[in-house]
Amino acid sequence: MQALPGSTNVDRVDVLYDELIMTLEGNSRLRVGDEVFNCGAGDVLWVPEKCTAAL
Repeated sequence: MQALPGSTNVDRVDVLYDELIMTLEGNSRLRVGDEVFNCGAGDVLWVPEKCTAAL
């Protein structure tokens, strides 16, 4: 899941398999299901399969 250049977010997507998302630098806000996670540099978020997620 990746934001397009010049875009600030990605529409919700159905996750088909487990994903690990790592924030390398800066900050990001991710929505997984009904929860919102504010991530900073070095944070890792596990996104389980068969859920809905968005950047």
